[in-house]
Amino acid sequence: MLFRSPGTNEEEIYSIFKKLYNKMNISQISEKFYQLYKRDFQANLLNELNNKEKSKLMNIINSLPLNS
Repeated sequence: MLFRSPGTNEEEIYSIFKKLYNKMNISQISEKFYQLYKRDFQANLLNELNNKEKSKLMNIINSLPLNS
């Protein structure tokens, strides 16, 4: 599980994002997350990470193509 108390499994988050095909997949995840939890995926995720972790995640995201 990505979000859990008392902390977040950052390595699992990185692993999942590395498996995505493109940035469109992130939009699809965000949409499904909102449907299930009525919460913003990006805000929820970024709230769980410190600045170093956010930077690492953004590097992974920036390496993804927009759509393929």
